[in-house]
Amino acid sequence: MHKFLTIAAVFFIINFGSNLMATTHIFYWVNGSLSNSITQGDMLAWEIDVAEPGNSVMIDLYLDLDGSHTLNSGDLLLESFPMQDGGTGGDGPADSSATPDGIIYVDFGPFGFAPGDYIMRATDEDDSYAVSYFVMTAMSSPAATISGNVYLEGVATPDARYENIMIGAQGAGMFSGLTDQNGAYTINLPAADEEWWVGFFFETEIPGFITPDTSYELTAPAGNTGSIDFTYRKAQAYVYGDLLDEEGSLIEINTYAGLNNQTTGAESWGSVDNGHFNLAAPVEVIGEDSTNYFTIYLDNNDLIPDYLIPQNNEPFPVSIGDSLEKNITVYTADTLIYGYVTENGGAPSQAYQFSANSETFGYTQTMSDPGNGYFELSVKDGSDYWVGLQDDPEWGTPPPPGYVISGGNWRTVQPGDTIYFDLIQAQNMLAGNILIDSNDNPLLFDINNAYINAWDTSNANYGTNPQEFLPSLYQYEIPVPDGDYHVHLNYNDNRFLAFPAEYANVVVSQDTVDNLHFMLNYAHAEVVVKLVNAPIPPWLDWHGIQTEGEWPFVYSANAQLQPDSTFHFQVCDGNWNITAPFYDPGYYIVPSDSVLTVTSEDSSYYVEFVYYMTSAVKTENHLPEKFSLEQNYPNPFNPKTTIQYNLPSSGDVELHVFNLLGQKVATLVSTNQAAGSYKIQWDASGFASGVYFYKLIVGDKFTSTRKLVLMK
Repeated sequence: MHKFLTIAAVFFIINFGSNLMATTHIFYWVNGSLSNSITQGDMLAWEIDVAEPGNSVMIDLYLDLDGSHTLNSGDLLLESFPMQDGGTGGDGPADSSATPDGIIYVDFGPFGFAPGDYIMRATDEDDSYAVSYFVMTAMSSPAATISGNVYLEGVATPDARYENIMIGAQGAGMFSGLTDQNGAYTINLPAADEEWWVGFFFETEIPGFITPDTSYELTAPAGNTGSIDFTYRKAQAYVYGDLLDEEGSLIEINTYAGLNNQTTGAESWGSVDNGHFNLAAPVEVIGEDSTNYFTIYLDNNDLIPDYLIPQNNEPFPVSIGDSLEKNITVYTADTLIYGYVTENGGAPSQAYQFSANSETFGYTQTMSDPGNGYFELSVKDGSDYWVGLQDDPEWGTPPPPGYVISGGNWRTVQPGDTIYFDLIQAQNMLAGNILIDSNDNPLLFDINNAYINAWDTSNANYGTNPQEFLPSLYQYEIPVPDGDYHVHLNYNDNRFLAFPAEYANVVVSQDTVDNLHFMLNYAHAEVVVKLVNAPIPPWLDWHGIQTEGEWPFVYSANAQLQPDSTFHFQVCDGNWNITAPFYDPGYYIVPSDSVLTVTSEDSSYYVEFVYYMTSAVKTENHLPEKFSLEQNYPNPFNPKTTIQYNLPSSGDVELHVFNLLGQKVATLVSTNQAAGSYKIQWDASGFASGVYFYKLIVGDKFTSTRKLVLMK
C-alpha cells in the first residue's frame, strides 16, 4: 500500500519545547513564515503539538470541496495516517527530531499538491484534536508538466467516479494533480529534466474496482510528458466479512484491510467500516486456472491497545465469480507485559518502539517513556510472546550510532513478566558488500527489502539494512559485541537469492571482519513440487531446497505448502537438489529425490513425488533388527523436523542436538525406553539458521551422529 509514499524524507531538524496537555494547533510554515496560503513550489513544513511528549496523532487529510475552510460531511477524505512525536515514520511522515519534545515538525521541501482547498485534522491519543486548513494555488509558469488519464474498466466518461483521484510525482519535491470527471489530470513541476516517481499518493477506493498497483519512474523534459495512464480493473471476485472478537461479537472499528494474492503478488485494499469489510479480489487467470490463493490482514494499528493485531492467516482459494465470506478473529488484550530500556545501564536518550508477537493471538506494539525507558505492552493471557525492540531505521527506532542491544533485540516472555533491554557500545564490526550477479538487472533489486542478520551462539540477533554507496553496489556494517556469529541476508520478497546462504562461525574480538560479501542472483524461475497421494503430516508447512555444493556455500529457497499439496519455489539458475519433504515408513516414494538444472532459457519447472503404500503386511509387534538413527526429514527444514531411531532392545536413551562448536543446544530425549521405533520432532523456532548435529546414545550399546540443516 502506497499510503503517503516515502514522505518520511526530512531535511531540517528543529526542536521545540511543549508542556501542553492537549493537541491545540496545526501550523503551516511556508518559505519559513507562518501561512495558510501555498503556491505550488513553495517550501512547506508543518508543526503539530501533542498532549504529552512521545504521543502519537492520527492525521486525517481532506479535500475541502465547498471551500468553507471548516470540516463538514461534504469534504472528501483523502487519507489517514499516524505520526509520532520523535517517530521515524512508516505509513506517514517522520518527525524531524528523534527525541520526543512535544512537537511534531515535518519539512517537505518543495511542495505542490493539486490546486484547491485542504483541511487537516490531528487527533491525539487523549482524543484532543486540532483542525486547520491550507489553500494551494497553481504555479504561474511550470517548467514541465506530467499528464495522463485514469480509466475505469467498462465505464464511459464523463462520470463522477472519475473525479478527485490524486496522482502524485515525487522527486525534487512533492507535487500532485487531481482527476476531473473524464479521468484527466495534470501535475505542474518546478524544474525540467528531473527524475520523478509517478503514482497514486493515496489509494482511492472505487467500489467494484481494484486500485491499480502501477507506478512510473521517468525524467520529465521541458513541456508536457503525456500518456502516463492508470487503469482500475473491474473486480471479478470479492472477499467480505467482519472483525469479531474471541466471543464472536462484532468489533465496531474503522480501519483498513488488505488482500494479498499469494499466487501473483497483487494486492488490494479497502476500508473496514464499523467492523465490516468488502474487498475486491485481484484474481488473474493463469493458463486455464482462474483460482488464486489469498491472505487477508489488517493494515494499521487502530486496534491497539484494546486488541491485538491478527497475524496473516492461511492462504485460501478465490476464483472468478466468487463472493467469499472470511471473518477475522481479533483477540482482546486483558493483561500486560512490562519492560524498560537503558543505555549503558543509565537513562535512555530517546523513546524506543517495542512489539510483542504471539503465534496464537497476534501482535501489538508501543513506545517506551523517553525519560525513564519504561513501557507496557497490552497482550492476551494464555500464550508466550516474542518481545523485541523495533530497530529498523525505516519504521522503527534504531539505537544511537555505535550502540547495540545487549543480548540481541528479542526475548521470549509470558504475560505479567518484566523484561529488560540494555543498549551498549559495540566493540566490533561485521561488514561486507552485496553484489548483483552480472547477468541480472540491478534495477530489480529493492534495498528496502534487504536485511542482514547476525546470530550469536546464544541466538541473540544483531542486524541492519544495507546502504547503497555506488550504483548497484551496496554495503552493510553491523556493530556487535565479542562473540561467534552466523551472518545471513534476508530478502523479503524472494526475488533474489543470496550466495552463500550464510557465513558460519565468524569470530570477532575487538576487531572488524569486512569480507562477508553476498552475491545475489535473480530468482527468475518457479519450481512447482507436487506431492501425490502423500499422507501429509500436520506439522508439514514449509520445505527447503538448495543447489549442489557444501552448505552454506549454496543458493537456498523455501516455500510454504499450498492447499493443493504443492510447493512453489522461486529459484535462480543452477543445479538444484530437490528431495521429498518427508518420509513415512508405510510408503515408498518415486522418485525419492531429483537434481533439476535451471537455466535462463526457462522460467517454470515441475517435479512430482508420488507416494505408494508398501505392499508388505506390517506386524504390530515387529521389532527392529538393529540399532539405527535415521536421517531427519525434512532436511533442510524450517522450523520443525522429525528424527526417527530404532531400538532392538530397551536401554537408557539420550538424543541431543549440538551446534558447530560442539555445544549442546537441545535435549530431545533422556529416559529409559523399550524396544521399538520412535519419532521425535524438534521445533527450532528459536534457533538461528545453520548446520547442527543430532546424536543418539543408547547406554553403552550404540552411538550415532547425523547432520541437519536449519534454513529460515
